[in-house]
Order: sequence, then C-alpha cells, then structure tokens
Amino acid sequence: MNNTPVADARALRATASAFDAQRGKLPVPGDPHRSADTVAVARQISQLGTLITTLGDQVLFRANAETQAPHSARVITSFAAAVEPASQAASALGAAVHQLSFLDHTEHLSDQPDARDARGSAPQWW
Repeated sequence: MNNTPVADARALRATASAFDAQRGKLPVPGDPHRSADTVAVARQISQLGTLITTLGDQVLFRANAETQAPHSARVITSFAAAVEPASQAASALGAAVHQLSFLDHTEHLSDQPDARDARGSAPQWW
C-alpha cells in the first residue's frame, strides 16, 4: 500500500463502491426478490463485518505510517467516518436476525394466543 493522493482516492472510491454493493443487497419491505431470511441477513452481517475491518485497516495503515502525507488526516477522517454508520447497519441487521429467528422458532405456536401476541408485536420491516 502507498499513501499518495491518487492511491488514497482510489481506496476511498473502492470502499464506497463496496458499501454501495452491500446496500443493494439489503432487504426491501414488500419486494419478494429482496426479502429477508435469517441466512441472507447473517451473510450481510458478515459482509459488513469484512467492510468494517477494511475501514479499520485503512485507518491503521495511514495512522501508523512513519511519515504522514499532508492529506492523510483527511483520508483517515473519511475512512473513520464510515465506521459508525456501517456499525449501526450491522447492529440493525443483528436485530433483524434476532427477530427472524424468534419468528421461525415460534412458528409452530402461532395458534396460541400468547405466542400470537408476541409474534404480532415483532417488527415486520421485512
């Protein structure tokens, strides 16, 4: 890796493209082609985890350089700024997996009033 302005711009663009590709895979309410299931959402969490690791590696590479280029602080800030929304997305997907698992686990109880109430109160964003 080098930290020239051109290389850093390419790294930022590549990372943004990877996040855009991930965003395109997210479940969309009412879209049967992009509906959520536990396995698909778990895969998305894993892919987001990989992207978050990439962000951390990019920050670490630049912050740990013996000599920092004049533009390095801006690049570090740009990569670091993406960590919070990516982590929030991973957290939201984690909550979705939790809810989907609950619904899967209680499917056989759907005819019981207590279970029906609990299942009905689970957010139905997918």
